Formats: sequence, structure tokens, C-alpha cells
Amino acid sequence: MPAALRSWRLPLAAAMLLPPPLARAIDEYRADDGVKEMGIGVQSAGSNSFAWLNRFVVQPGNTTITAVRIAFGGNAVQNNIGDGHPLAVYLWADPNQDGNPLDALVIASASGTVQGSGSNAFASYALTPPVTLAVGQVFFAGAIVSYNGQVLVGSLDRDGTDSIPAYPPNQHSFVASSDNGVPVAPNALALAQGPVAPVGTAIFAGTSDATWMIRLNAPPPATPQIDLQPNPIDFGVVDVATVSGSRALTLTNVGTASLTVGSISTAPAPFLDAPGGTCAPTPFALAPGSQCELRYVFAPTAAGPVAGNLTITSNAPTSPDSVALSGIGGAPAPLVAPAGIDFGAIDVGALAGPQIITLGNAGTSPWLVNSLQLIGAPSSPFTVLFASCPPLPFALPPGNSCDLHAYFAPTSIGIAVRDYELVGNTPAGAAVFQLRGRGALFGDSFD
Repeated sequence: MPAALRSWRLPLAAAMLLPPPLARAIDEYRADDGVKEMGIGVQSAGSNSFAWLNRFVVQPGNTTITAVRIAFGGNAVQNNIGDGHPLAVYLWADPNQDGNPLDALVIASASGTVQGSGSNAFASYALTPPVTLAVGQVFFAGAIVSYNGQVLVGSLDRDGTDSIPAYPPNQHSFVASSDNGVPVAPNALALAQGPVAPVGTAIFAGTSDATWMIRLNAPPPATPQIDLQPNPIDFGVVDVATVSGSRALTLTNVGTASLTVGSISTAPAPFLDAPGGTCAPTPFALAPGSQCELRYVFAPTAAGPVAGNLTITSNAPTSPDSVALSGIGGAPAPLVAPAGIDFGAIDVGALAGPQIITLGNAGTSPWLVNSLQLIGAPSSPFTVLFASCPPLPFALPPGNSCDLHAYFAPTSIGIAVRDYELVGNTPAGAAVFQLRGRGALFGDSFD
């Protein structure tokens, strides 16, 4: 590897097992098959800057670029760049039309944040206003991201192509980088610390190649086109009988004509429409490059996964468009083991124990333990201590456990039985255990 590229310490990502998504007309320019095999990023522990771009050629009927779409990170289990991280996307001209971005100059840009990192999902970034280029013109599209640490930023397709239009199968992707805290300058890619170079040369030492998962929207003239982000909307785990924070659904017209949104269905329960959106009441229109927001919340009424769909009708060719909603109704599932302990015969005045009672949470949200109550008796010869469990009140996260220690110190001869309940955010009777033992005199030798 050339000395100028030694800062690229780039790990391979595990192969993705997901099937490629169905091709949609929203991607008029693409050089990937929709499934990543690698995640790439400058692997320095310090401050890094990473530029990644694809080369395209303007096609007849698709001369107006309305949006850039990008997939981020490696696979779902790797150390991917975090969602919400700021970035900028760019279109670059190729002044001498040689297909090499050494002299690339920015002609359009848009700012946004990372979305769908670690998945095969594409995030969209609308260009406002859209950019019209000449047929046959070579240009570049991509992003520059500055970040800290060793994370996977860009998504690479190594094993296939679904090019639209039909590009040759290699040498269409380029990189430039720095790991010295100085961002890569979009109008001076050739001056980056890690100079601009084809992916095959920079990463695979000239022995292989791959294509960045970067796509472009360039619909034919007078074509409205709707883009919905994010889709699906996953609310994650939300406790039953509570309401999640609101999540935004952004509607963007990535087409070349006015988009008229005719109807938007009401969110199906337990998902709810939420205030704070910026979209006008239907019907409303969005100019090319314009966008608005709808907002939704999740209010689960029962434990377990829930799914639903929104339907949006418009004058876009893909109408009606669907947005998937998902979430999990979270509830603790307390485990108390054993449910009963018998200390047997213990001399009056002696102390037996500890006997261990393990508390566990097999649910999807924290088990809140507020108190330990003795049921139906004013006093008890038993003592329960919170050994590895925190002091009351405490929360036991899903999948975690802790121990109680129980002791028996009989004060009279005879059988003692006491029931206890752990009281918190679980139904009555969900977390109980019983302690029993018999007070004896000299081990019953003289009874």
C-alpha cells in the first residue's frame, strides 16, 4: 500500500444475509445491487474525515438531479457510525471530463444526518433547488463525514451490480480521507491527507474493487416523486400504558414537478397521530425539493410486538405509498426462584440461613421493585435482606437478576409460615414467595 494511504486501516464487514430489496423507480442512478458486503471507515482512534463518492454519466430524460441517497455503516452488529451524526452530501462536476475526481468541483450540496446505519436502508437528502446537468456529462455524487473513533461509515457492494444505467462493473467509486483532525475539503479532494483514489487502489491494493451504495434521484421532466423517511418507523420498546416520544416522518418531493398529497391515513392504534408536524391539511402541494413533517407516537396497551401501516396517496407514480410502523409493548416479567423455602426444624433462639432467592426479569422493560411486603401477618420470624439486589426502590433491567437472602430465627416452638410480595410495576400476585420453618426445642430431642 502506498505510504500516502497507510492511514486506511480498513476492516472487512461480515457478509449481509438479507435479500436485496426490490428495485424502485426512485433510484434513476445506481451502481450497486442494494446489499452491502462491507463497511468502511478510517480506522484511527482520533478525529477522522472521510469522503466517498461515485462516478455517474448524465442520461437522456434524467438530467435533473433532485436527491442523493446513501446507505451507511457495515452490518447490524458492527460498530457503525451512529444515526443522527451530521454530514454533508455533494454533487461534483468533472471539469476535464476524465472521470477522475482529482479536479472535482462542488456544484450542489445538502446537509443532514446519518440514518439507517448498519442496515441496507438508504437515507435521502434532497437538493434544493434541484440541479440540471447536460446529457453525457461525467459527474460525481457522495458525502463527506467527520467523526471520532473507529467506526464503519460507508457501505460497499462487492459481489454484484444492478446498475442504472448499465455502467461497466468497476472503478466507479473513489475515496479521500484524513485522520489528523482536518476535514477533507470538498473542493480540494486531491489535497486530502489520504489522497483521492479509486476504491480498488486505496482499499484492495489494486487487486479487487467495490462500489459505494450511493444512488441518485433524477426523474423525467414533469414527474412528481415522493420520498418518505424513515421507513419503517421503529419506536422500539415502550412500556405498556405509557406514551412514547413523538417520531417524525419526513415527506420530500424528490421529483421534477409539484407533488400533490391527496390523503394521509390516520395512524392505526396503538400508534397515534401527534401534534407538531409541519405538513398542511390534505390536500396540499410540495414543490420539487420541498418537504414537510408528520409526527406519530406509540401508546401500547399490551405487551409484545405491534405493527401497522400508514397509507399516503399522491400524484406520484408510486402512489399509494405505505409507511410501516412498529414497536414493542414493554412489560416486566418477574421471576422469583424458588417460590418457596422450607428451613426445616430450627432451635428456638438459633439463626438459620442465608437461603438464596433469585429475582429475574424475563420481560422487555425494567421491573420496578418499590417495596417488600409481608402478607397477612403483623410480624415474622423470618428476615429478608437485599444481598446483591440494590436497596429499595430499585429497577431490574430485562435479562438481569439479583439475589435476596432469607433467614429464620424462631422465637417459639411450632410451625411458622409467611408469604411475601415484591410490590412495584407488576400486577398483584405476580412476584410472591413463601418462607416456612419449625421452631424446635433442642432439635426436638425432648419434645
